[in-house]
Amino acid sequence: MVTPLQIAVATAAIANGGTLYRPHFVERIIDPVSGEVQPVEPQVIRELPVKKEHLALVREGMRACVQTGSCRALTALPMPVAGKTGTAQWSREKPTHAWFTGFAPFDNPQMALTIVIEEGGEGSKTAIPVAAEFFRATIKE
Repeated sequence: MVTPLQIAVATAAIANGGTLYRPHFVERIIDPVSGEVQPVEPQVIRELPVKKEHLALVREGMRACVQTGSCRALTALPMPVAGKTGTAQWSREKPTHAWFTGFAPFDNPQMALTIVIEEGGEGSKTAIPVAAEFFRATIKE
């Protein structure tokens, strides 16, 4: 059992070559009175105990998911993306949860993204279109 945030943090570590960062949601803080800008610096938690060549293999597999696998719909994006879809069964009577996790651009990752759609069915059908919209809106070429 993991949260979407935990998967996003792990995906970012895969994307960047093994550095696990503490999640944060702000880039900078601006004092409303003085206008002083204080950047929020990333905090390293630790390096993953995984060989770089193994992380590179996982990255290539995630890229292949976009090129030839269940993430193919992301090939329409203007930048190379890597990712993985998934489904999480949680009930015998209700649809599965749809998952996608990925990062972009592939060669110079700027962001990691994890989408979960409760009772959304297959990740490739429902989570991928949402991920595509996030990538389009946030990645600058």
